Amino acid sequence: MVQYEREVMNMEDEQDLTPCYYCGTELNEDDVLTDSAGNSSCNDCVTVCDRCDDIIPNDYTSEVGNTTWCEDCRDSYAFWCEGCSEYYDAGRVGSTYFNGCDYCENSIGDVAIWCDNCDEWYDDYCGIVTGK
Repeated sequence: MVQYEREVMNMEDEQDLTPCYYCGTELNEDDVLTDSAGNSSCNDCVTVCDRCDDIIPNDYTSEVGNTTWCEDCRDSYAFWCEGCSEYYDAGRVGSTYFNGCDYCENSIGDVAIWCDNCDEWYDDYCGIVTGK
């Protein structure tokens, strides 16, 4: 009877382990995170998107300002500044589209000149000011 009780107690102490989809680490039920694709994941392989709160693989994240975003949020709500090579939250930072690229407010002045008469950005001074 004592042997049987020990076996039952040992079986209750054992938990089913689930491997992390990305690194294979065996995880207890309490440590498993499920990413947006439904994969069982460990905390080291996934991140929570600071914008939408989805759990996403680390390889599919981008830094936007001082936050971590998933690719879907980045592609929908951020812009890449060609001047400083960073992503910005389009809802918080203004961008200027110039010569086929987006620039943040701090970088546009490095590649273009603002004309107060025309209220536009130019590669060089506009024709009105220079008489060209």
